[in-house]
Amino acid sequence: MSASKYMLQFLSNTDQVVCLVTIDYAGRTTNVEDLAGFKVQRGAPANKTTSPISVGSLKRRLLPDESLFLGRHLDHHLDNCHINFQSKVVSRQHARIWMNSDMEFFIQDCGSSTGTFLNGQRMSPGGQESEIQPLKDGDALRLGSSHRGGLTDTDRCVNVQVRLYIQPKLNSFNLEECCICLNSMTPGQALFVSSCGHLFHYKCSRPLLLGVVTFHCPLCRTKVDLDEDFDT
Repeated sequence: MSASKYMLQFLSNTDQVVCLVTIDYAGRTTNVEDLAGFKVQRGAPANKTTSPISVGSLKRRLLPDESLFLGRHLDHHLDNCHINFQSKVVSRQHARIWMNSDMEFFIQDCGSSTGTFLNGQRMSPGGQESEIQPLKDGDALRLGSSHRGGLTDTDRCVNVQVRLYIQPKLNSFNLEECCICLNSMTPGQALFVSSCGHLFHYKCSRPLLLGVVTFHCPLCRTKVDLDEDFDT
């Protein structure tokens, strides 16, 4: 069965979620202006004889308990969804994904006519809002079912692969002592917080930041792209 293939990666820290959406799509792409709040690097549309292309990355910040809606792109109406797919088998407001204050992810079908499938299981009958289900790393989502065997791009269902990365919270050790110089951290000092949640004196971490584009945390060895840019 033909389907458009997408990948969603949800990255969170203690007070916000960064949703990184990487799209591999054999077909038409949604216009940049129709993706409010996102930044996308466009790729050329593919025809039936070409392989799926990399359209680019969409990035957005979400606070806990905010919802990320998935739905169908509408040419002549205001889109009410955060991520819109050009597929006839996807409802206007198909499903929503969100994270609570405990860093747990959830998904719910919003009463779509063609269904949301979580790991191959339909979440609710057509037209009925589903029960809330936990969303875990590696889960497979499908929005709708391909129509007419997916002969055209807009007749294809949408397959989504979910990747979740929960960044650790700052702990009491992080807040008391710099792991580089082993001296205490006090109010008024300049500090550097890496995306992995570890905290250092800025003066101590500066030699690790100068002249490089990738920061390697000296504690957990997490790699951080210092040039990475996120939309707010």
